[in-house]
Amino acid sequence: MKYYGQSDIGLVRSENQDTFNIQVPFEGALISVVCDGMGGAASGALAASLACEAFTERLNNNIKAYINSPDDLSQESVQIIDKMLTDAAELANTVVYEKASHEKEHKGMGTTLVASLVIGKFVYVINIGDSRLYRRTSLGFTQITRDHSYVQALIDIGKISVEEATHHPNRNIITRAVGTNPEVVPDIYHIIIGEGESILLCSDGLCGYVEADEIDRVMTGDVSEKDKVEELIALAKDAGGRDNITAVVVTY
Repeated sequence: MKYYGQSDIGLVRSENQDTFNIQVPFEGALISVVCDGMGGAASGALAASLACEAFTERLNNNIKAYINSPDDLSQESVQIIDKMLTDAAELANTVVYEKASHEKEHKGMGTTLVASLVIGKFVYVINIGDSRLYRRTSLGFTQITRDHSYVQALIDIGKISVEEATHHPNRNIITRAVGTNPEVVPDIYHIIIGEGESILLCSDGLCGYVEADEIDRVMTGDVSEKDKVEELIALAKDAGGRDNITAVVVTY
C-alpha cells in the first residue's frame, strides 16, 4: 500500500481544527483517520485531536492483539473488527464529552470522525458526521459514507436535491458528532479494494468546495499519493479555501 495525508489551514481560518492520523498495525494493514473539530477555534482543535488520538490508539492496540497478518482473518473477523471500530469510536466520544463536561470553556465541543482500516483487500470504514470516504476503482468514483447532516436529511426526504444542498445556508449543520452527547452511534461500511484502486478520506473543507468529478480527475492521475493530496488541497484553496482542508489518499 502507498499512502499520504496532509492537513491545511486554508485561506480564511485562524487555526486548523482538522487533524488526521495514519498508523500501520502490521504489514498489510493500515489505519487512517480524519477528524474535523467544532466548537470554537481552541475547542474544535482540541476535540479533533483528542478524538483522533483516542480512536487510533485504541483501534491500533486492539487490532495488533487480535491479528498479526491479513492471513489471520476468519469468518468471525468482520463482526469482531466492527466491534473494535465501535469501541474505539465510543472511547473517542467519551474522552471528548468528559473534557467538554468538566471544562466550561470547552462546553459543546465535538468533532466529526471518518476512519478506515485496511487489512489485505478488505476495508472497514466508520463514520460520524460529514467528513467522507470515497473509493476509486475501474468502475468509477463513489462516495462510500453517508453524511450525518441537516442537508442530507433534507435530501433523504426529497426536500432538496444534491445540487441544492451544495449551496444551502444550513449545509454546515451536522446531526451526529463525536463528543456532543454521552453516547454516539457510528455507521460502519465494508468494501473490497483491488490492486491499483484507492480510497480518499477528507474533511468537508475539501468535498464542500471541490466537485466530485474534479476530485475523481485527480484520483485517477498517474502521480504519487502526495501529489494527489497536494493538488486536491490546492483546488479547495482555488475555490475559496474558507475552511480547513484535510485529505488522506491510500492506494492498494
